[in-house]
Amino acid sequence: MYDQGQRLPQDFYRLYDAVVSQVLHKRYLTENERDRVRFRLEAIALGMHWGGGKRETPAAEVGTDEIDRHLADYKRDDPTIQTGAFDAAQTREDLLSDSGLLLPRSGGRAAFYHLSFQEFLAAVRLKRIALSLAEVLARHASTPAWRRTLTFLFCTIADRDSPKAALDGLASLLPTLEPGRLEQDPNPALLLADCLEVAHGRGWNLEQFAGHFKRACDHALGHLNPPERAHLWRTLGSLGWDDRPWVGLQPDRLGLGDRVGLIPDIAWVEVPAGPFRYGNKKQQITLPAFRIARYPVTNVQFQCFINDGGYEDEHWWEGLAENPLSSGDGWTRAGRWNGPNLPREHVSWYEAVAFCRWLTAKLQEHGLLAEAMTVRLPTEQEWEKAARGDEGRKFPWGDDFQSGRANINETYGNAGSYYLGQTTVVGIYPLGTSPYGLLDMSGNIWEWCLNEYSQPKQIGTESDKPRVLRGGSWLDFQDLARCAYRDDSRPDYRDYDLGFRLVCCVSPPS
Repeated sequence: MYDQGQRLPQDFYRLYDAVVSQVLHKRYLTENERDRVRFRLEAIALGMHWGGGKRETPAAEVGTDEIDRHLADYKRDDPTIQTGAFDAAQTREDLLSDSGLLLPRSGGRAAFYHLSFQEFLAAVRLKRIALSLAEVLARHASTPAWRRTLTFLFCTIADRDSPKAALDGLASLLPTLEPGRLEQDPNPALLLADCLEVAHGRGWNLEQFAGHFKRACDHALGHLNPPERAHLWRTLGSLGWDDRPWVGLQPDRLGLGDRVGLIPDIAWVEVPAGPFRYGNKKQQITLPAFRIARYPVTNVQFQCFINDGGYEDEHWWEGLAENPLSSGDGWTRAGRWNGPNLPREHVSWYEAVAFCRWLTAKLQEHGLLAEAMTVRLPTEQEWEKAARGDEGRKFPWGDDFQSGRANINETYGNAGSYYLGQTTVVGIYPLGTSPYGLLDMSGNIWEWCLNEYSQPKQIGTESDKPRVLRGGSWLDFQDLARCAYRDDSRPDYRDYDLGFRLVCCVSPPS
């Protein structure tokens, strides 16, 4: 399938359709046989979803007697009649032994090879019995276990009727995005998000949904739990609708046209000169004023560096011990989660330094940064002051850990119930804001700092000594997300929880 140019998620319906067809083609000789088997499997799949109208959540495994009832119902036979019961049982045994999709389980039970095949076949059956999408959505959109089936149904209608028919049915969910209904039940909005991503991938016009969906995402920030708002905001970025300042690219404020679109748009937050309490012992130290980015660098911002030949231009790598491309390691440029508004991860300290050099030159070239200014990584002292303020907070929001204020693994040590298992869109934890208005200083990604770990005063870029990491990540527990917690790694190390944010200052740090 991939050799034919098909790509998930927009073509996942076609992928399953092709796989089912291929499996049946290898097991049955004629098209009539294949169609007959496929129709029966569809009926069984929907029957396992509905359970004869008594089941809200689809069953992934059922007894063979239930399979017989679904087959008999499909045949419009009464299973209590001997011939009807025999036909259903014999058909069921044939399917279990020959279809390759419906398989026997222990204890006289049966299940599909994978739940996703059951969901696909159930969706096709729903379309075949001519139930409208709006009707099915009204009945099942609030049930999380139906979400993938309904997304399959959306695709089935689009492919077998038209994209317009699918979008018209999907529009019945728009009222569920209104604030009151969204707070009461976010599940229809999550389903809508999944279907919109499919539609966007196929290039359909989604203008009728944009305003409603953006307002729902804004409302979600203060009213939905982290998993739900993370889902919605990730989709918002994938659809190209996250138009917040400073998470993407420079708008054309200065009449520079397309050239400005190649430059990241950074929100610089002023941190005033003065003392603050530093480290676990809260030692009082004083720093000059500096400016630091409100958010970590995002994927779309880092992509500007890649697209502008940042890895090929040796100027940005001068004096550094590594350039991934020249070392034959260029594949490492790909992050694991590539949504445009997600933080860039899987990036080494060397790559972060090269990006800072490149951005300094680009901003100065377009008159967006004074010649005396430079963009670089923060020292860990700068990072910590920006995170905890001058009074020395334990976490950016205060001294007590509070669930839902940072993207970390709260389930470790029973600190809370949330563990999302991946990075989240920058800026969607507003209750975790630092005293200076910075977001994501606790959790989401570890952030590289300029200085060496063992000798914090060493800030030169020539050595290959381990560098400081701060802030914790989506993978870590609460203690590692404290403002004063120090970690380190080799400057050439990359992982799915390592990223960075920027500092802008006049002179090198002291």
